[in-house]
Amino acid sequence: MLQVVMEEKLDYLSFINTVCGKVKEALGEEYQVQICKVIKNNSLELDSLVVLKKGRNYAPNIYLLSYYESYLGGTPVPEIVGRLCMLYQSYEEPVLSRDFTYSLKEMKQCIIYRLVSFERNQKLLSQIPHIKYLDLAVTFHCVVRDDEEGIGTIRITNEHMKQWKTT
Repeated sequence: MLQVVMEEKLDYLSFINTVCGKVKEALGEEYQVQICKVIKNNSLELDSLVVLKKGRNYAPNIYLLSYYESYLGGTPVPEIVGRLCMLYQSYEEPVLSRDFTYSLKEMKQCIIYRLVSFERNQKLLSQIPHIKYLDLAVTFHCVVRDDEEGIGTIRITNEHMKQWKTT
């Protein structure tokens, strides 16, 4: 008699922790791998896999929700880990690969602004410099990449402002 065993799926938290550990294992000791919560516009919180290679001072955010959905759809964890490792290794070094905390004087040429809803971004706005304008907030970002693949930015935070000793 043939017996079918159904594998129980990991819950989301178990999945992201498992993936983090397996990516760390696959890449080796040369890499620091961790999960970070990223607050996006409208206070949307996303879990991001952050992979930092020794000697580098930048790491792309790889958002994990779509990978979990793929896992629930039947993609095995080892395949997802392979995809994540290949994706990380395909990232090119950003134009500004030096330490982002260097002087504001040097950074001014790369700063851009964005408008977001003031009301829907209270959690985010508590962590970043902003200017309230009507029902919006002006937020500040630094362009680190602008090429045929798109624009890459880093959101300027209150921590950057402290390091720059400015308000």
